[in-house]
Amino acid sequence: MKWNRNTGLAIALIAIGAMILLHRLGLDVFGWVVPLAMIGLGYYGIRIGRQTIGWIVLLIGSLALLGNLWGLIAFLAPIALIAFGWTMLKRRKAYE
Repeated sequence: MKWNRNTGLAIALIAIGAMILLHRLGLDVFGWVVPLAMIGLGYYGIRIGRQTIGWIVLLIGSLALLGNLWGLIAFLAPIALIAFGWTMLKRRKAYE
């Protein structure tokens, strides 16, 4: 396949169509793909020397992804606290 300016547009249209179709099927990919793409573009911007805009895009993408992951974090944090407390009790019993 030869790359020209229409090839990039065609791939973008296919990707957007696939994301819309997956959203209609119940998979919310917009909430994950856009922040991940922003993180990737921010990292790329930093690597090519566009430090300021790269860090801004990377930070916004990271905050958006953190917002999407908040439910998972809220579920895993109590489990981590329980596990940490359990190991503290086991260590205390070992010293007695």
